[in-house]
Amino acid sequence: MALTTFIRKSGLKILALAPLDEVEYRVVLYLMNCYASGLKSIATDPSDLELLLGIEYNKLTAALNHL
Repeated sequence: MALTTFIRKSGLKILALAPLDEVEYRVVLYLMNCYASGLKSIATDPSDLELLLGIEYNKLTAALNHL
């Protein structure tokens, strides 16, 4: 789904109401930024995201599993 379609269909409102914790929101916003920046695909693993976002590996993997 295109980011503009997501926004038009109240995707940001739904995201704002989702019961996510801080780490989950950081991951979602990072991925949305990658998409908005024009990246067509993203190949990464939790250890890469750990370095990029500065989040402990255990917290990050728990957030990814919850999402």
